[in-house]
Amino acid sequence: MLIACLYCAIGVGDMDLRPPLMTPALTSLLAKELGTERVVAIREELQGEFSADEKFMNQMVVEVARKYKLLVYAPQIPKEAGDKIGAFEMYHDVNALMERARQLAPKNATVNLAPVGSIVYAKLVE
Repeated sequence: MLIACLYCAIGVGDMDLRPPLMTPALTSLLAKELGTERVVAIREELQGEFSADEKFMNQMVVEVARKYKLLVYAPQIPKEAGDKIGAFEMYHDVNALMERARQLAPKNATVNLAPVGSIVYAKLVE
């Protein structure tokens, strides 16, 4: 599982996003079964020609969904934008995100913080 925090000062809404083709769960399942490249090809076949930005986003979305359960805290990004990407569960409430993480995490979890050398605040939950 990965937990990400996204804060955007500028650029929200600069990239047009197509309607979602697959849920994060379906993207993950298909990517694990068929492989990233095949799912990327399927998404492109069903959604038509992709711009260079969309091709990059498509590849990244499928690869992340194949490898991880991704939870994102992004209070400034509209929920519908996160839903359109289709690779992660997006939350505007950090407490809701942490509750979902507790449901998914094993009892003895390893926590890695990134980026190394940056300011990161972690909360220990007992």
